[in-house]
Amino acid sequence: MIALPVSDGVTGVLILVLDDENVGRMKDADPVDLDVLKYFVAARAKFPVSKFELLICYEKDIAPLVEMQRRNDLKGIFDWLQRGRKLTVDDCHEPTSLSRKGQN
Repeated sequence: MIALPVSDGVTGVLILVLDDENVGRMKDADPVDLDVLKYFVAARAKFPVSKFELLICYEKDIAPLVEMQRRNDLKGIFDWLQRGRKLTVDDCHEPTSLSRKGQN
């Protein structure tokens, strides 16, 4: 797993890229733990941690992303990670709490 914090100075995005090992472990009920503050230590001066979005992706080979990060090619990273994006009807709704689903 790699985490890429990106900021425009006002808000930020934490890009979390899972690989085969992470997905395999999650399939075996072994969750991924993410210490958000750990990933925002360097970026904390640029924007508050409370004003960020989380983009979760999967990549079989993270080497191209590591190279783009080394070059600071943020557009390349976003384009690469969203190359297969498809929106569904459920993507347009607010997330629902699991505890509220049983009450409806």
